[in-house]
Amino acid sequence: PPLSLPYQKPGNASWDFSEIGEYLSDPDLCPEAVFGAYYFDRADMRQWGMRTRRADVDVSAIAKALGGGGHQAAAGFQTAIGWLPDRA
Repeated sequence: PPLSLPYQKPGNASWDFSEIGEYLSDPDLCPEAVFGAYYFDRADMRQWGMRTRRADVDVSAIAKALGGGGHQAAAGFQTAIGWLPDRA
């Protein structure tokens, strides 16, 4: 299921948004999740990331189909601000 959270990075924090994907794809927290996808809006585009911990899932194939790239367990792509994927 989708999860929408406001993003506010604390001052001088060293973490980045890929850690959110690691959390969302954690099988101990969400056993039914195939992968975690997340985004944040930059000034001129929406930056997406995906993470999986499952060996039978390749998130780079999804990212490549959307003009991005990455590797089996971590990938990303960019879209216009406001773009959201169709629900399957």
